[in-house]
Amino acid sequence: MEAGSRRGLRDYLIAGVPFHRGLVKPGPNIEKWYNADYYANFYKRVYQTPVMKKISLIFIFSVVILLLVFAGCTQAPVTPPATATPTPSAPSTTAPVTTTEPATMGTPGPTQTLPPEYSLTFQVQTNGRTTDPLTYVGINGGNGMNFVSDVEAILTKPDGTSQSQIMSQPHYSGQNVSFPCSTWQNRVQIWTTAPDVGKIKVYDEVVPFK
Repeated sequence: MEAGSRRGLRDYLIAGVPFHRGLVKPGPNIEKWYNADYYANFYKRVYQTPVMKKISLIFIFSVVILLLVFAGCTQAPVTPPATATPTPSAPSTTAPVTTTEPATMGTPGPTQTLPPEYSLTFQVQTNGRTTDPLTYVGINGGNGMNFVSDVEAILTKPDGTSQSQIMSQPHYSGQNVSFPCSTWQNRVQIWTTAPDVGKIKVYDEVVPFK
């Protein structure tokens, strides 16, 4: 049978034209084209060769890659989150801390000496009683008993509180004043006022209580 006749006959067979209608007469070649086993063997010989298998795999992979690329291109771009711009803050101004020194009795300073004609001697002592602590400042004697007008005694406690008393004329041996004081220690100052000299500090000591 010629090639043209085979193509026409195959078209009739695919279209489902039955043999018994007389349109196509059965024969050896017709049965071969119509036979299902023939088509199965033909498919195996042509399409299941190693070369065709490789071509099929390459084709499948190509299709998958194209699908992935297409999916990546059509995906909406991800918008990065907005970055907050830091706002510069004004430098903080810290007010200087003023520290107040606790009040103290201070540090004894320099003293002066009365001239010999106005000299006086003094005695400073405590009573030693912690229940009623007292510090005594007294005049023992000296050439200035009749010339020194005033003797001022000042006692300062460790907490900075101070008190003063003045011994005036007439002066005598044993003349004294007393101060309530700290049972730890106290600062005692003695100021005298004499002719030609004025008021000077003649005693300045920290006296421990004992």
